Amino acid sequence: MSCALFDLVVGKEWAIAASLIRSATILDLMALQPETGLTLLHMLIVPSVDGNLDDVERQSVAKLMATLLERCADPLIEAPRTCKSKLKMQLTHQEVSESGHLLYHDVDDFDDYGTECKWATHTVSIECRGRSALACAVALRTECHKSSSLASTMEGQDFATTAQHQTANDLYPVWRSTAKRLDALIARLADPVHRLASSCGPDAQQLLVHESVVFLWEKFLLSSPTHDVVLQCEDGIQVTAHAQLLSCASPVLSAMLSSNMLEGSQQRVQLPDCPRAAASLFLELLYTGTTNAEVDSSVALSVLTLAHRWQIPSVVSMMERALAGLLTEENFPEVASAASHRDLPTLKRACITFAAGSPCIQRRFEEEDLPREVLLLLDGRERVNESAPVKKMRRSF
Repeated sequence: MSCALFDLVVGKEWAIAASLIRSATILDLMALQPETGLTLLHMLIVPSVDGNLDDVERQSVAKLMATLLERCADPLIEAPRTCKSKLKMQLTHQEVSESGHLLYHDVDDFDDYGTECKWATHTVSIECRGRSALACAVALRTECHKSSSLASTMEGQDFATTAQHQTANDLYPVWRSTAKRLDALIARLADPVHRLASSCGPDAQQLLVHESVVFLWEKFLLSSPTHDVVLQCEDGIQVTAHAQLLSCASPVLSAMLSSNMLEGSQQRVQLPDCPRAAASLFLELLYTGTTNAEVDSSVALSVLTLAHRWQIPSVVSMMERALAGLLTEENFPEVASAASHRDLPTLKRACITFAAGSPCIQRRFEEEDLPREVLLLLDGRERVNESAPVKKMRRSF
């Protein structure tokens, strides 16, 4: 199916490709085309900013781009370092003679006065290797800016020939309009990236820190005599921590621990559905952002539940990435349900990719032997469950 999509995009059958994606059940929209090493989003960059397309073609490209992003195609997937593909934009303007007059020939190109004229083509290209679709769009915009700046500079100079001056005048609006289309494309590709970043808070960047900093926070975590809050796990097992740190990390815990309720008066939080291993891992990640423990999917899901409940996006993000690497055919339904229920973009994309490469999951999908929310995640469309009771409309008088 992915090969067919690549062929349709290469053949400029954008509307058919969009329809195929919307009607398909499971697709891996993060796959790379074997010949070029590019994703579908990479291949749509140039058509998305091509000023020579007619209105129907432009709408088809925009619709396909929107469909890909809605179905969780990832604009941050990089082309391999071995990729030799380049993205090329060809920009045209009317060609002039040395004396500054338009050049004409017998083709079906006409200027505003109905006269046949020649057109010159300028090409801008960038290499794709190691670049995501978003990075490629930014690189093209950078090259466009350089050319636009050059043309703008040429406009005010004395030229050896009138032709050079005319070329500068012609090129500048061409570069400028292309740059505007690239700006719009970059904003569109960056939108899902911004949503992911916002889900991890304003300071979500991953930073390299000195190992001594991690050891210092680990020492602080292990300083149990200074702990002043208890997390009461299942089976009555207790884990302790610093109330001030929990309050700073979580607005939910901050409200609980400062209230007149049991949690605030006793500085004790009940976690009857959380095993001690999960509570300990949660605290380790919250304090240090790292762990030495071997993490399985059940513990990771418990930590995810806790972090999501307490609105701590940094730990949620860490558990999303951890669970993406722990996916198996056995735990897939539970992990995918959690991703769908909590609307976690990174984990949802990982589940879709995993399902696309698993015959077992695909068979269970066709047989509808998966939780409803997982079927919706993989399908992208609402399924009607005829056995479900019909909910009556509530009326007012």
